[in-house]
Amino acid sequence: MTLGRFIPNSFITLIVSTFGIGFAIAIIGTHFIWNYKKSFRNIQVFLIAIYTFAMGLGSLIVSSVTKIISDKTNWNIALGVWALISLAVAVIWKNVYG
Repeated sequence: MTLGRFIPNSFITLIVSTFGIGFAIAIIGTHFIWNYKKSFRNIQVFLIAIYTFAMGLGSLIVSSVTKIISDKTNWNIALGVWALISLAVAVIWKNVYG
């Protein structure tokens, strides 16, 4: 979904990918919180707090770095870079957690 952001000057692709990413975050976030509550009953509040903090910190870092990349290239590349990082993380996750 995020790879579509590499398409130059495509507003429709930007809107569709933003919707898809938001939907995925909502589904995955709900799954993680449900899994924390099921698997870690004693420390579930602590883990949910860490997850929420990580999401906020990640958003801060991404928005800051995207601005820097955008100033040096264009907004398509600045947004598309995160697709490559996400793809690498997905491959690592698949290899580790299977």
